[in-house]
Amino acid sequence: MADIEGLFKFMRICGQLKKVKRTGWVNHNVKSPESVAEHMYRMAMMTFLIDDPNTLLDRTRCMKLAIVHDLAESIIGDITPQDGIAKEEKYRMEKEAMENIGASVGDKIGTEILNLWEEYEARETIEARTVKDLDVFEMILQAYEYEEDENRFGDLEDFFKSTEGQFSKNASAITLTNRDSYLKSLEMKEDDFDSMLRHSKFVGIGKPGKKKAIGYIKHVVGDDLYIDFGGKFYGVAKRPANANDTAYKLGDSVTIRLKDTEVTGHFVGQSRHMTLSEAEIELV
Repeated sequence: MADIEGLFKFMRICGQLKKVKRTGWVNHNVKSPESVAEHMYRMAMMTFLIDDPNTLLDRTRCMKLAIVHDLAESIIGDITPQDGIAKEEKYRMEKEAMENIGASVGDKIGTEILNLWEEYEARETIEARTVKDLDVFEMILQAYEYEEDENRFGDLEDFFKSTEGQFSKNASAITLTNRDSYLKSLEMKEDDFDSMLRHSKFVGIGKPGKKKAIGYIKHVVGDDLYIDFGGKFYGVAKRPANANDTAYKLGDSVTIRLKDTEVTGHFVGQSRHMTLSEAEIELV
């Protein structure tokens, strides 16, 4: 067991990950790039979504791998392929950093942390391959979120393209919203998982810009039609005054024009706009 000074040093090292910004986002001029700690946190949370009764996958081990895999960046920073550092040299730098980090917490814990990192790097276990898939998936999810938040759809396409062929065919335990069934329903090959998010219905909408989309009536409240078009929130439109009694029923498909994916309003007593949890649409 390490002394209190070593433990405090370890906690400070972990805290440094909150300050290290992900280099890829910085290089692409993202306004508020995430830290390495933020990336690793969502990866760790994503391990809760692994749910496959037909595998012996160790979900707890996946969580540990997720929170260790980029720990070396607290010392050497986030090195990307564009930095011109050879893979062998990058591995040497990261291993040296991990050995120094492990030394601060004593042999038992330090050895476990180093072994987890080496397991992730080797990709020889289903847990390591699964966590690598989560690493790549979290990246393209973040890329989409930046495109949406900064109104720059398509500007981060390079991140999506960089994942082509990167998802493991053997890490079948990733069942985020039942991955295998979803791929089958889209008639997509396993190699095409990297394009799932980019080419999903919602992402394909892009910037609203009064684009048309097909939606389905999910709720009817008076003359208000709540329409699911694949966005974050349902759109709400009024039933046309001249519509007959058999039109615009639950489950009917309708064509809409999308004005905004999320409507906000300024409420009394609030200092900022709040979401109304609905999209702004109109029937076509």
